Order: sequence, then C-alpha cells, then structure tokens
Amino acid sequence: MKKQQTTENTRIDRVRQLGDILARYELNLPFNAETLLVALEELDNPYDLILFLKEMELRIASEYGEQTAMHVMPEISAIHAQLSRPSLADLSYKQLEEILKNAQTIRKFPTKEISYCQAGPDMQAMLEYVGENTPALTKTLKQLNRKSVAVINDLFVEPQQTIHDYGKAVFIDRDEHNIWKLRFLRSLAQTCYMTYVRKGQLRLAKRGKEWITLDTPIKIRSLFRAWCEDADWSFWNDWDSEIADCLHFEQLMLYQVILALDIHYGQIEVSKLDRVCATLCRVDSEPDEYGMEPLRYKSYFLVLKPLIYLGLAIPVQKLSKDQYDLPKNVALTDYGKWQLNTAIHKEWSWVKARSICSDCQKIHRV
Repeated sequence: MKKQQTTENTRIDRVRQLGDILARYELNLPFNAETLLVALEELDNPYDLILFLKEMELRIASEYGEQTAMHVMPEISAIHAQLSRPSLADLSYKQLEEILKNAQTIRKFPTKEISYCQAGPDMQAMLEYVGENTPALTKTLKQLNRKSVAVINDLFVEPQQTIHDYGKAVFIDRDEHNIWKLRFLRSLAQTCYMTYVRKGQLRLAKRGKEWITLDTPIKIRSLFRAWCEDADWSFWNDWDSEIADCLHFEQLMLYQVILALDIHYGQIEVSKLDRVCATLCRVDSEPDEYGMEPLRYKSYFLVLKPLIYLGLAIPVQKLSKDQYDLPKNVALTDYGKWQLNTAIHKEWSWVKARSICSDCQKIHRV
C-alpha cells in the first residue's frame, strides 16, 4: 500500500512538472499535462520515442519559435527519462544510461573465463571430423546423415541427450535439426566460410583449416563476432524467424540492457528480458486470456542460450541434467562483460546481413 501511494504521489508530481513547463512557456497545445504524461509512459520503443519527440518539437517550433522548442523539449525529455519502465526491467532510461556510464570495464582479456565456452571445443571437434570424413548430406534437406550426427554429437563437451525413454515408447534424435548445438555450429561455420558443400558432401574449407590452428582466445572471440554480425538467429526457431531477425538487428540496445540488468540486479531474469525483447520487436507483452505472454521464454532460447554456449553467461542456479535445457536466469561471466563491452564500444557491423525495408519497416535478409 505504501509503495502504491508513493508511486501515485510521484505521478502527481510529474503531472505538476509537465503542467509547470506548459505554463512557463505559455504553450496552448491540444493536450494537457496528464495526457502528455500518459503518452510519455507508453513510449517504450526507442524509435517511437524519437519520432514522437521530433514531431512535438516541430509543432512547438512552428507555433512558438525554434528558441522555445529548444528549451521545452530537453525538459520534457528529462521527465520521460525518469519514468520506470517494465520494458526495461523496471529501470528508467536515465538509470540505464547511468549504469552503463559507471560500469567498470574489464580492460584485460579474462583468459581463464573462456573455459566456460563449450562452442569453441565443439566447433573444433566438428571441423576436424568434417576434414577427416567429408560426411555425406541428405539429398532433400542437405543435413548431415544420422551416422555423422551421432558421432559429432558424441564428440561435444556435453553431448546432447538423444534417447528419450517414456516407458512404453522410446524416441531417438539422430536428426541434425533436433540437435541445436550442431545446428548452431553449422550455421556459424557456414557464415564464416569454414565449410562448403560439393557433390552432396560437407567439406572443410581453407578458412576452417586455418581456424583450427588459431589460439584458443582468438577462436572463441571469432565465434561470438560471427554470431553477432552474420549468423542466422532463427536457425533453431524457424517459426520465430521474424522475432529472431528483429532481435539480431537490435543487438546494440539488447546488449546494453543485458549489461545493465547484470550490474543492477546481479543476474539477467528471463521474464524481464522477455519484456525488453517484446519492446524492441514492437510486440504487445501483455498476457493473453490464458495468462501466457507472447514472447515468454523467447529471450532465453534466442539470446541467453547462445550466450551460455559461447561462455558469456552461466546459470545462476545449478540444475540437474533433466533441467539443462529449461529456461533459467543467468549472470554474465567476466569474459561476457568484457566481450559485450567490446562489441558495444567498438561498434561492430550489427546489421551486415540485415536491412530495414523503407516500405513496410520490417527486417529483411539481404
């Protein structure tokens, strides 16, 4: 009750602040202070926010002059920046900015931390197998045959469970499509031109042979960069291809929020990140009539699960093998903090393989 009353008092104060701005500059606009606050509260998506503020600035400038607009808009923007947002895991834009600004950057590459990365040794094992065996691909889907899938899976640091015993029925996964680690590595290898297909066989390319000889830290870093820049984020969630493409395009903001969540809360909660992803993808995050949220657990399968596999994050709680693939909250490793900070500040080519259509404003592959 006390928290609710405090929130209400804060909201009344903000309505008063906006009313004071409108009165001080003698603005006669087609909305009052409370209506303006409601509009600011609903402005979650960064692009919608920029468009709204720009249109408001142009209107004030045309009716009251550019000097007035130059003074009014920063004050209104400052109030917007103080609003706590569920879409930012209950942080405000101002908090997000201050957390990232004050974050302690790990300057030296944390070599010991890369031991968490299973993707590096697994990629090594897969490429060596391909180089020695040139495995055949299926004719229709161009996937590895069952024998190769089983052998490569067994070479992984933590082989994926492929036999599922349900008492009266036993199911065996020997399909490349069902082993997500293999799909992930195949996607990265194809992206980096480390493998190629000829005469129905998967072959090791010159770049793949060179990658095998690289130092371990360079290997690990190259995989994350390839995943950021060119990899297909919808490789294991074909039915979520549009969501995956949008999150791929919005990585810069996504990684900023992940860093802020880790610093502020000590972990990245899946439920909070789901709401962030819904905002970036312009999807309504409100639960449906059955209580299910549209992007529930999507952030884990599309973002956090790869980060764990690449060694950038680890689960907060130790779980049994039966719970290994279930969505879980994670914390960034020192390597993860170093890598995300590096990616953000060095401004990688986030959209190398993506572009926004000027007609429909959606993401398309180039």
